[in-house]
Amino acid sequence: DVQPGQGGRSLAEVWNQGTRVMPQRMVTHTWSGRFLDLVSSCVADALGRQVYEQIALLLSDLEGITMIKQELAQQRQLDATYWICAISVNQHATICDRFGCECGQPKHHSQDPVHSEVNKFDDMMAHLAERQPGFGQIVAIDNSFRLFSRAWCVAELIEAEARSMPQRVVLHSESVFEEHFEELSMLDVRLCSATQPEDKDFVLRKHPDLDAFNARLQWLLFSAGGMFGEWVDARAQCAIVGRIARRHMRR
Repeated sequence: DVQPGQGGRSLAEVWNQGTRVMPQRMVTHTWSGRFLDLVSSCVADALGRQVYEQIALLLSDLEGITMIKQELAQQRQLDATYWICAISVNQHATICDRFGCECGQPKHHSQDPVHSEVNKFDDMMAHLAERQPGFGQIVAIDNSFRLFSRAWCVAELIEAEARSMPQRVVLHSESVFEEHFEELSMLDVRLCSATQPEDKDFVLRKHPDLDAFNARLQWLLFSAGGMFGEWVDARAQCAIVGRIARRHMRR
């Protein structure tokens, strides 16, 4: 679809043949995860499941794909729509030159805030939450849980919670959650990273009280009604609440 020197379009524009499609959910994910796991997360959500291990296995062969499509059709979910940044953002306006693309389209990053597409996640979320009934966030967690170390991803979690958007986590398996639980309970946004250093600075500037940001993040994840509230027992929840309290007492 791209001709040298002629610019390019987002993959969503190409797939939808230029037709504008309103997504029902946005997907927060990390680019370092497998694309198979990302797709499996969306399918799991559409089918009302919280783990995608079995779905990823089925999507690995043609017979399994047929079975998944049949189940999606039975649940009237074949036309479910998801906003995924890697597909919905025009990568020709951001990073395609790193991969040998010769489209020639000017690149805009966070240091060019007016023209950049990648620094407007909060505006996008506000726009869709206002105009799309039931619009929610799916947190597609990779096997290594790197999502929670990425500045943009963590900021999207907090933004969705602040706007009272429905939020659901979808992860590989319960065993993977147990493996990463301890590091997850010690999250500190100061230690998050971003491909572009200025992107992390941009995110942190939006939240000057980082201790409060961290406490809010832990509450969002582990409170009784939080994303992982059903995955941790009462004792673990009490330990996390105590850790949050100690952080504030040290301020």
